[in-house]
Amino acid sequence: MRCRKSMSAALLTAGFVVILASGITIHSPNALAQESQRLVSAPRNPAFLEYLANRNAGRLRAFSEEGHPLGLVPIPFDMSYLANIPRFRSGTLPTSYDLRTTGKLTAVRNQGNCGSCWSFATYGSLESYLKPGETWDFSENNLIAHSGFDWGACEGGNNYMSTAYLARWDGPINETDDPYPYTASRATSTVRKHVQQVIFLPERSSATDNDAIKQAVMAYGGVYVSMYWVESAYNSTTYAYYNSGIQEGGHAVTVVGWDDNFDKTKFRSTPAGNGAFIVKNSWGTSWGQSGFFYASYYDAFFAREDTPAVFTGDAATNYNAVYQYDPLGAVNQLGYSTGDRTTAWFSNIFTAVATESLRAVSFYALAPSASYEIYVYTNVTAGEPRSGTLASSQ
Repeated sequence: MRCRKSMSAALLTAGFVVILASGITIHSPNALAQESQRLVSAPRNPAFLEYLANRNAGRLRAFSEEGHPLGLVPIPFDMSYLANIPRFRSGTLPTSYDLRTTGKLTAVRNQGNCGSCWSFATYGSLESYLKPGETWDFSENNLIAHSGFDWGACEGGNNYMSTAYLARWDGPINETDDPYPYTASRATSTVRKHVQQVIFLPERSSATDNDAIKQAVMAYGGVYVSMYWVESAYNSTTYAYYNSGIQEGGHAVTVVGWDDNFDKTKFRSTPAGNGAFIVKNSWGTSWGQSGFFYASYYDAFFAREDTPAVFTGDAATNYNAVYQYDPLGAVNQLGYSTGDRTTAWFSNIFTAVATESLRAVSFYALAPSASYEIYVYTNVTAGEPRSGTLASSQ
């Protein structure tokens, strides 16, 4: 929840609460207590459970066969339900598109021997979004060291960990303020942007389900995606990658374009058809095509797990303060045990540190086309979110 010291919204001067109702229909206020009793945790992501089992058994692959660092940790909750939702189409897309020709990319970087691919893929997206108007080099070192999660700095991560770090305004900070490669990271520095919106895209459901990523690349810039990397699936002569089904070696990269006519014979094993995404990697410019490669549309895993994402950024002066209790962001999902529930209520009670104006409310919407209503109460009693005075609703 974002606040500024101004007069254009409800003034916050004492205990206040924000209550959200999110869904298709809005139940009466009295439904809050009744419905909360029926909430249950959603199933865990099978890939995350397998990751934990491999981690505990010492079977994790931290490097590829040729020694390239990896570092993807699957997200803990299952987002596969997004794979078959109706897609939004916006006109005819070109058969090829390449951000390398548009001034929308920053330089290829090198993650060294650290499992930090997710941080480079994150900033590959955010830095691309801000160009060409602004050129930034953000600190991956600070992100991996201060994500707030249990993994060590070089033990991996994912785009939801990046989202948590950025949404609570711990970053991004400048590369020069906390430079890579990983060392004892500096704990504090000036935050350069406020990340107010992360756009999560549906996972690809097939080799031809590519429009969502393509549209995002054209509209915003680089897109964070996950994949599995095995050296046997890579043709170093043509910089072409096609994994037909080996589920090991989790890696995160940034999609920067596509070529629908990329010849299928350029891959080490031949996929069912032509077409490839243009991908920015984080293994330095001496690897691949100056740090880039081509991933087949027919890859069994590319952008098919862990929801691809676009990271956007705004001026760090847009809000003065953020109130929150969830610095680790989305780590679980709750739902109803019966299928006829379409609305969820949730609330937080905060104590304002000064006389401020509430200007924005932030939350995760992990389903498409979700509607919501927001209620703001002031002077509430602890534990009673609908006490006090209704100051605003939206």
